[in-house]
Amino acid sequence: GSVDARLSPEVLVLGIRVGDEAVAFPVRETRAALEAGDEVRVDDIEVRLEGSGLVAFDGGVQVTSHEAFWFAWSQFNPDTTLWLPVDD
Repeated sequence: GSVDARLSPEVLVLGIRVGDEAVAFPVRETRAALEAGDEVRVDDIEVRLEGSGLVAFDGGVQVTSHEAFWFAWSQFNPDTTLWLPVDD
């Protein structure tokens, strides 16, 4: 299939599926935002730094997440909501 052009195909993302909803967070940008003290959230899905890793929560409850390259994640989850940092 065609590659979702919102990110470069080889970007590593943290993907989360909650029910029918799929959300992806670019790992490098997510980590940078969290290290800067910013909140990283899409609706009730939040990503936090814990130890040296990224952990996803839905409404405060930890949920399973998966790191994948964007081209793979977006092929299996074409309706993914993509979190991107806001430029100040």
